[in-house]
Amino acid sequence: MTGTARHTFPKADKLKSRKQIDLLFREGKSFFAAPVKCYYRFEVSGLRVNGLGSDLESETSNVKGETPAYPQISYPEPETSNLKPETSNPKPETQNHKPETINIKTGVSVSKRNFKHSVDRNRIKRLLREAYRLHKHTLLEKLAERQVTLEVFFVFTDRTLPTFALVEEKMKYCLRRLGKIAEGGS
Repeated sequence: MTGTARHTFPKADKLKSRKQIDLLFREGKSFFAAPVKCYYRFEVSGLRVNGLGSDLESETSNVKGETPAYPQISYPEPETSNLKPETSNPKPETQNHKPETINIKTGVSVSKRNFKHSVDRNRIKRLLREAYRLHKHTLLEKLAERQVTLEVFFVFTDRTLPTFALVEEKMKYCLRRLGKIAEGGS
């Protein structure tokens, strides 16, 4: 990212798919930064780093190497007399509708076993998301340089309510470590 960092956490950056989350916990790696456990999985240009990506060309190609023949269907042309004239006022491009590549999908979780009250779980999840939102730009820059995407899930494991300072410190550590892993170190 060039210029000032945008501290946002839009819906497109959230890891919500049950299939992706299950795959992350099954095939991903993890590390522990007490009281936060971080599960992660990198992908390089659509293929998972551990070599489990699919080769779409081999799956979609025909056995004989030929392209399948599809019947040609013709549709009648619409009548132009009933159509409204086009307006010369197209919607202006706004910054919110600018297509961006999403490099990181993130999720957070807190155990119901450790925190019986939903207000406590929701507070901790808010703290985790806020700390991530404020410090994700450094990791985004490293991933953009290498054209790597990342799925990451943060699980809070402690049994006491944390302060924001503690959560922020641990989130910075997790993001720094993920950046080093993305660069090739451990």
